[in-house]
Amino acid sequence: MRVLKSTSEENLRHYEKENNILDGQRRFFDGDELPAGQRIAYTTFPRSGNTFLRRYLDQITGVETGANMPLIPTTSQVMMGMRGENIVDERVWVVKTHYPMNMPGTLPFHSNKTIVCVRNPMDVFPSMFNHMSTWSHSVKPDFEVEKEFPEFWDRFVIHKAL
Repeated sequence: MRVLKSTSEENLRHYEKENNILDGQRRFFDGDELPAGQRIAYTTFPRSGNTFLRRYLDQITGVETGANMPLIPTTSQVMMGMRGENIVDERVWVVKTHYPMNMPGTLPFHSNKTIVCVRNPMDVFPSMFNHMSTWSHSVKPDFEVEKEFPEFWDRFVIHKAL
């Protein structure tokens, strides 16, 4: 496969011109097709940077990444342009999962390879709290929960770590 044959500027122009993602044709920007039945599981702990890497993979390959998460909790990502949410079939090549942390409604899928993303828990837990309390990927509350509510913070971290 020839994934990185052109510059990122050329890829972006092609993406804007063709906008062929999820049109039923599994192919890279250079026209090469994806091998049938090939799927990569992209497994991460929540708030470890999976949306960043998925967006990057979408843009450099021209193939939308999928996710096995239920659609309702990922609505904000769909609104941000992540059109592969709740899709694990032949339309996507890489499928994000938080396995083994599956919630009800998580779609099962088979993968041939796995990418594992790991982030320092000291960065993950504050990010997770911010996301859960604001339902935003970028907004933070007006207070520092770990400093102003240390007992709550300890329970939150212990609950999420286990």
